[in-house]
Amino acid sequence: MVDSLIQFWVAWGPLFLIFSIWIFIVWRQGHFKKGAITNRQYIEEMLTETKRHNETLEKLLAQYEERLTRLENKSDGTAKNS
Repeated sequence: MVDSLIQFWVAWGPLFLIFSIWIFIVWRQGHFKKGAITNRQYIEEMLTETKRHNETLEKLLAQYEERLTRLENKSDGTAKNS
C-alpha cells in the first residue's frame, strides 16, 4: 500500500506541481477575478493610448516647425541686412 502511494506521487507529483504553478501564475495575472481585462480590451486601450500619443506628438511637431520657420525667417532677415 505504501509503495503504491509513493509510486503515485513519484509519477504524478511533478505534473501536480507544474499544474499548481500554472494556476498560481494565472491567478496572479488576474484571470480569475471578476471584471478581469480581456486581450481585446487591452488592445483597444493600447490603441486609444497610441492615438492620444500620436496626436500630442503631431501638435508638438507643428509647434517646432512653426518655431523653426520663424527662426529661419529671422536669420534670413539679419543675413540680408548685414
